[in-house]
Amino acid sequence: MGEKAERVTEAVIDSALKVWREGETAHWILVVGDSMAPLLLDGDRLRVSHVIGHVRRGDVLVFRRQGVLVAHRVLRSRREGARVVFLTKGDGVPSPDRPPVEEEQLVGRVVGLDRDGRYVALDRPKWRWLGWIIASGALWRLRSGKSSPDFGRTMEPVFKWMRALIVALGVRWEEA
Repeated sequence: MGEKAERVTEAVIDSALKVWREGETAHWILVVGDSMAPLLLDGDRLRVSHVIGHVRRGDVLVFRRQGVLVAHRVLRSRREGARVVFLTKGDGVPSPDRPPVEEEQLVGRVVGLDRDGRYVALDRPKWRWLGWIIASGALWRLRSGKSSPDFGRTMEPVFKWMRALIVALGVRWEEA
């Protein structure tokens, strides 16, 4: 992982989010770390829409957690009484986020990515489809209890194919 993200107080995050939402419907944030590799890399810039809308399996949400903003993929959502919670996970980490993310923690949904001056709109059908595939595979792995090293070795060809697909789709990025 890259340098650790500096933790800030919840009051600072609240203030920044209030200013962001009053000014525009989307903002850029910087990726720090590699929990979403290979899709999101340390130093990438994310376009985050504050208009979240309907959250689907595979969407990448930005949420607040212990003084930092986290961007992880939605594996599933469920209703708990009057509220909705989301099971999320970084593509590059083995375990989901605990506890699940609550609606009140949401900052926005990632709709675009800028890497080295090249932009890709992640809210396009091919990227949403790929996100759904990645999330479904991760959820299947969690449900089946297939977290042993042997499972990882068995699935490595599939993971390599998925990484190659991400790179291949990334070749078609637009210049910013």
